[in-house]
Amino acid sequence: MRKYVILLFSLLLLFITACTKQSKVKSDAEIVAADKAALTIPGDLNNVTSDLILPTSGDNGSTITWSSSNPAIIGNDGKVKPSSLGDATVILTATIKYGKASDTKEFIIIVKRIVGNQYEIINPGFETGDLTGWTATGEAFKDSHIINSDEFWGGRYGMEGNYMFTSDGSEGATGTLSSSTFILSGSGWITFKIGAAKHTDKLYISIMKTNNTLTTSDDEEVARFGNTMFDDDMYKGNMVQYKADLREFLGQELYIKIVDNATSDWAWISMDSFFVYYENEADLPADAVLATDVRPKEIACDVTAPSKYEIANGGFDTGNLCGWETTGEAFTHNEISDKPVNWFGTNYYPEDGYLYSSWKTDNEGKTGTMTSTVFELGGIGYITFRVGGAKPKSDLAKAMYISVHKEDGTEVARFMNYKFDNTPELFTYKADLSSFIGQKLYIKVVDNATSDWGVFFLDSFKTYYTDTNDLPENAFDAINLLAPDTTAPVISGTKNFNLKVGQNKPDWLDGVSALDDVDGEVEVTVDDSAVDLTTEGEYDLIYTATDASGNTATITVKVIVTAEDTVKPVIKGVKAEIFIVVNSLEPNWLEGITASDNVDGNLTASIVLDKGNLDLTTLGEYEITFTVTDSSGNTTVEATLVHVVEVLPTIENGGFETGDLTGWTPSGEAFKDEFITDQDEFWGGLYGKDGTYFFTSEGNEGFTGTLTS
Repeated sequence: MRKYVILLFSLLLLFITACTKQSKVKSDAEIVAADKAALTIPGDLNNVTSDLILPTSGDNGSTITWSSSNPAIIGNDGKVKPSSLGDATVILTATIKYGKASDTKEFIIIVKRIVGNQYEIINPGFETGDLTGWTATGEAFKDSHIINSDEFWGGRYGMEGNYMFTSDGSEGATGTLSSSTFILSGSGWITFKIGAAKHTDKLYISIMKTNNTLTTSDDEEVARFGNTMFDDDMYKGNMVQYKADLREFLGQELYIKIVDNATSDWAWISMDSFFVYYENEADLPADAVLATDVRPKEIACDVTAPSKYEIANGGFDTGNLCGWETTGEAFTHNEISDKPVNWFGTNYYPEDGYLYSSWKTDNEGKTGTMTSTVFELGGIGYITFRVGGAKPKSDLAKAMYISVHKEDGTEVARFMNYKFDNTPELFTYKADLSSFIGQKLYIKVVDNATSDWGVFFLDSFKTYYTDTNDLPENAFDAINLLAPDTTAPVISGTKNFNLKVGQNKPDWLDGVSALDDVDGEVEVTVDDSAVDLTTEGEYDLIYTATDASGNTATITVKVIVTAEDTVKPVIKGVKAEIFIVVNSLEPNWLEGITASDNVDGNLTASIVLDKGNLDLTTLGEYEITFTVTDSSGNTTVEATLVHVVEVLPTIENGGFETGDLTGWTPSGEAFKDEFITDQDEFWGGLYGKDGTYFFTSEGNEGFTGTLTS
């Protein structure tokens, strides 16, 4: 009995224990809550400079995943990439899951700004092969722009070390690239190498001063440098070594920021070797060019006209637009240049030091006006000016022109660059305004164009001449578009047509255009109503162009329609064979050979020579061919056998030095031994014999026959 009591007691104890354990099992939600409460990220989260360790499971078996509010700074895996632009605040969100329960927990992380080794920046020459140590925004600066080859289509960049940066091939992309910070020390000089980057107002190197805050919004630009040595004829993409004097910022925290806002016209940059610490100025590269600050400067204009008959700063020789009043965006001080305008190696120079160039800031697409000071028209009443670009357009809303106004605003003259020839060449114009002598006038330059040579190149506005002999000799007469227009357009590019019966009608207007001295390009129409391509004959084709003033030009050409041509052209002058000594200079094989056709006429220029495998350095026989095809596709081929020999062949008794016809075979009565003579003189002077004997049938006229060697 006692045995059964003990067994029953044991079973009861096991039951109570099991019930007690079951009452302590946690739910899914309790496990998630417990792991959330225990979840931490090791380290000082307010001063993060290296990768974080992010737990992926909780103590109670939950799974943990992470997401970053800024993966560029902290990845979802905890990898940290500090920015050189300042301290960054990132929120890391942990998602804790167990079974059907889940919850999130946020951690606020402060990633500290990249700093170098106090006096230098990280990766100054991109020798890591990527942009390590630099922070990029936009699309202009990528790891893929780091290269390890110094050669490019323009020669050599001038790379130092094994790597450099170039965005050649990515023109049009914009963005910024910022270095790590550094404390300016040593001599206070820095150096760098840059190439391309033509427009220093859009693509430049900024030196930024930090203000020790979490953002860069209050960082200060203390200097700006550009590739001021860029030259279309010289440096182009090749890097120039620059040195910059930053001594006034010694001891201050700085960083380098490359800004690319350029989208065309050398809108890319090659760069290398941003070195910011030199103990002594003597340590700087000997060939370094002094970098000049290119930040826009406030210009205090204080210019006056030389006399009441002249405008102020007519040649932009102050280096700016002082003296001119501007509207819109097309005309700013930044477009004034002391460099020539380059066009595929041809330079168009300023007359006296400066000119206005739309290309200096790549401002095609911007519009505006530029107005001179008022002047009294004196002397002989002429003004002159130089203008390039500015393709003439009849629609004033899209046109570029130079106008002259009375002081009350009345426009009295309007000029366009009618000599425009699809280049930036500056043409000098002279305008006869003598009917306004004694009146007060001003000049207004108008830019309404946004494309299709919507660029101005301007120079030398001169308003006072006392003698016509003083006018520029190369000046063209400016055409006043406000004066009555009585000149018809000029049609060019027309030609006669030779066609076959049944041939499809060609594009009559292909290559045909019309230019008007006032309206620029005008439409050309063609009247082919009299042309019948189904019948042989000669027909008139009439071209017509009319300008806005109703002046009309017409040109009539001929359309000749003929039947199907099956006659092959004829080649003349081809020799059956030619002997030439080995290693001789190659002759002009086409000399003396002509070709003609019954329809196309002279086709000599169309002869095609095929020399095959001709080799004048090797003995042998070679065939060369002469081929010509007429407009109907009829082809003629003639061939010459070329013998390349050691010595030229000779014939027996070629100079008749036997005193008879030995070696020759005569037939008929025209060639006999008795016609061989040693007498060089005859009634007409001297025959011009070689050797002792020669042949002449003089005195035996009337006989016929042949003589074969």
